[in-house]
Amino acid sequence: MFVLLAVAAGCGDGGGSARHGDGGSARHPATPSAGASGAAAAWFAACPAPRGPATGTPKPPAVTLSCAHDGRSVPIARAYGKPTVINLWASWCGPCRQELPQIQAYARTHPDVVVLTVDTRDTEAAGLSFARAAGVRLPTLYDPKQQLLAGVHRAALPTTLLLRADGSLAYTYNSTALTADSLAALVQKELG
Repeated sequence: MFVLLAVAAGCGDGGGSARHGDGGSARHPATPSAGASGAAAAWFAACPAPRGPATGTPKPPAVTLSCAHDGRSVPIARAYGKPTVINLWASWCGPCRQELPQIQAYARTHPDVVVLTVDTRDTEAAGLSFARAAGVRLPTLYDPKQQLLAGVHRAALPTTLLLRADGSLAYTYNSTALTADSLAALVQKELG
């Protein structure tokens, strides 16, 4: 999803997968703009409202991002009251372009799990163009400065975070592109 060189694990230097978000380091070469345009609002689904602050530990990074649908601020360190998948992607990341439609396929068959995506180090126009071409309408947050990726100590995309119902970070996946089936298996293993 990013302009970093693609490595076997994805776009960047990898960092691998880890329970509780531990692992590699992140770089910060981002400068694109973000915000909610009328086109993005019409395309992307609304971002779900969290029930309250994350109460479990470890907590995800204290990062607040903008919802592509309506521009409202969405804090990441919140609890949704059910398992949550947060997928970080970018329009320029080859593995992300394969993975994001699979994330949507998973979301369609698992309504008991909150699924959010984060367009990372991208321009709004590029992210929207890719999402339209791929037919992906998932709730999406903008992170042009890759704050969340840095906060989980990763430098490569795609990266997927699994949060427990209490908002605590259970697992960070940063390896080969997920399929709907492999994501279902990972969620079952890590979140039950």
